[in-house]
Amino acid sequence: MPSSTSIADATASRSVIYDVRGHPCAVAFRKLKIKPDWRLHFPNDEARNRRIAEHFEAAAAVEAAARLGARSRTKSARSALRMKVPPAERRAMGWRG
Repeated sequence: MPSSTSIADATASRSVIYDVRGHPCAVAFRKLKIKPDWRLHFPNDEARNRRIAEHFEAAAAVEAAARLGARSRTKSARSALRMKVPPAERRAMGWRG
């Protein structure tokens, strides 16, 4: 990596910002992945910053949707426990507990 490298971090993703021969570049990762989601060269700094912001927003939206989905699954499992569904039927439906 060139000496003029900075790392931008968000909760759901991270990006590495750098310049190659005077051209703005960036690499973006989601979560703890080793392979990047994208690696791009940009015409100017504004385009690079806009693309990174879009990446962070998209990653946050995916994380929020995943959390919502997990919450709905646990909520349905709790409601099954309240409805007194027999354990054998719960296991058959994929519920634990």
